Amino acid sequence: MITDIKMPDMDGIEAAARIYEKQPLPFILVSGYHEPELVERAAQEHILAYLLKPVRLDSLKIQIALAMRRFQEFAVLRMEADHYRQTLQDRKLIERAKGIIMKQAGIEEHEAFQRLQNLAAEKKKKLVEVATMIVTADAALSA
Repeated sequence: MITDIKMPDMDGIEAAARIYEKQPLPFILVSGYHEPELVERAAQEHILAYLLKPVRLDSLKIQIALAMRRFQEFAVLRMEADHYRQTLQDRKLIERAKGIIMKQAGIEEHEAFQRLQNLAAEKKKKLVEVATMIVTADAALSA
């Protein structure tokens, strides 16, 4: 998305920030102004290029290509970060379930993990799904 910094209801940086919250897009800001505060705000609000007027077509084409490439790279990084965040949450949940099994059955960690794996295989569920059931049941019984 290409936007000017001066707009009737809000500036282009604020507009980009609001749009980005709902739908991440690559943003290019066009402006006749280049105060350091504007450049800093633009950097904080996901603006991938900042062009000063008058904009030449060849310069705009290059900035569009760069912005699209960077945006794609950021999208991959966001997906990876989301994946690792979910993996960590799943691991924590599995550890909690394992701790519950250890406490209830009076067994060692490796045996509790084996029971968790066996139960998941028996029920044809993912390990994290079985862990969720165990943690939920424990919370209900402890309440």
